[in-house]
Amino acid sequence: TGLILWGWYHFSVRWINEDLKQNIFTKFPKEESIKDDEEDEENFFFKNIRENKWKTIAFLGVILIFIFVSFVSESFFSGRTLVSFLIFLVFVIFMGIISRYIKGTKSVFIGISVLIGLFIIGSLTIPGFLTTMNMKSMLVFASFLGLATIGQTFVALLGGLDLSIPFVIGSMNVGLMSLISKGVPPWLACIVILLLGALIGFVNGTLSFRLQGQALILTLGVGFFVKGGVQILVSMGTFSAGTVFGVVPDWMQNLASMGGKTVGLPIPPVIIIWIVASILVIVALRLTKWGRHLYALGGSRLSSSRLSISERGYWVGAYVISGFFSALTGILLLGWSGGGYVGAGDI
Repeated sequence: TGLILWGWYHFSVRWINEDLKQNIFTKFPKEESIKDDEEDEENFFFKNIRENKWKTIAFLGVILIFIFVSFVSESFFSGRTLVSFLIFLVFVIFMGIISRYIKGTKSVFIGISVLIGLFIIGSLTIPGFLTTMNMKSMLVFASFLGLATIGQTFVALLGGLDLSIPFVIGSMNVGLMSLISKGVPPWLACIVILLLGALIGFVNGTLSFRLQGQALILTLGVGFFVKGGVQILVSMGTFSAGTVFGVVPDWMQNLASMGGKTVGLPIPPVIIIWIVASILVIVALRLTKWGRHLYALGGSRLSSSRLSISERGYWVGAYVISGFFSALTGILLLGWSGGGYVGAGDI
């Protein structure tokens, strides 16, 4: 701990303070400013701590937690764990220093920093973390989550919330498997499921718009209704209400399985679908009139109405997109699991 704090002090004093930088690279500083520079150098470290009091407390808290866990758990402390922890601390200090020079939105910077930090810890502490199969599996699961949250992103920008997403995912998952088992062509069953998901989103959007401020409870109720209704329909004539087994088409398995290939490359197509969808969402939000109107509605409904922006159309449209992508996620999860499960959205 002492070495880390000393390194922080030395680095911050020598390389952050702009006045000290000039003194370092100036061969003959002015005599009248030497005394002021020395006082500034002595007080800069403590000034930094005062200005970043909560960050310093959090930093020391992490160190204390590591020490406490090392004493409590016999198998926790090891050379690998210590090295990983020290690298993590150095990374935190480094990113904290860089964050001072980030003038724009820091949310993306923080997200990337956390991702890199977790990646460093995982690669140092978990054997096989950097293997191709593990990287592929993490990307596949991230793809499911990313696709499921696209609609929620639009809804949240408008100030709403869609709690029916996990119920729609599970219901569409088991509903698709049920349709395929009953002899419906898989491609036609997928279209029906996507349209059904969009219809559920339309119901959510229409009702929540009419009942302003009740989107949370309403979408939760719609989710339970959809889940219960699908379970009743699927369980007719069977002994199972939440799981449907059958033969999943090969092309559907290739979409989301770990061994899936894209144009001969060993990359599951679901990852490509997620990347393309994410790029389209970014472009739509930043570079289109529709995206600007969406941000405007989320910022001020009164101002948007005076600009003749249809609040109802954007609100319902956001929920339709949410229902569509929830259904798409349910379809892809069927290709990954090989069987319909009504609780697939809860995983």
